Amino acid sequence: MPADPTESQPAQFPSLPQQARNAAGAIFRAVRSLTQGQPTLSPEALLATRLAQCRACPASTPGTVDVEHRRCLDCGCYLFAKVKLMTEECPRAKW
Repeated sequence: MPADPTESQPAQFPSLPQQARNAAGAIFRAVRSLTQGQPTLSPEALLATRLAQCRACPASTPGTVDVEHRRCLDCGCYLFAKVKLMTEECPRAKW
């Protein structure tokens, strides 16, 4: 019997090696910013704006009420961490 198309499919994240490269890049950019004396963490107003955009994005993992467990399907990042770093950008160029 064919699968029910209304059933939710598991989230498809980038491969684990790609997620590791994404995380390593984020850490590198944050440390570089910190060592250059530039701001590393997002101000509260920017953080709230970024989170709101992420929540509305179709690339945000569906069905997750708790933002601490919501992830981006494009890069695999946990959104609560990604939006906090000034050095990070949305892979869909939303922020």
